[in-house]
Amino acid sequence: RSYEQDGVKKYATDIVISGFNGTLQMLDRRDDAGGAPRPAATAPAAAQDPITPVDNSGFDDDIPF
Repeated sequence: RSYEQDGVKKYATDIVISGFNGTLQMLDRRDDAGGAPRPAATAPAAAQDPITPVDNSGFDDDIPF
């Protein structure tokens, strides 16, 4: 999705995790001191409505590849 803030168009991506027990582990680079990586914090998955199938029958365009 996109939105405009202070005259600048910005983009955001929403990620829905339904598999893998609904957990996301954020990976970041190790600090310059060479210390051990910090354990990732995990939050319980929020309850979500079931995903409704999308009707793609309106997309009958010819794709050139």
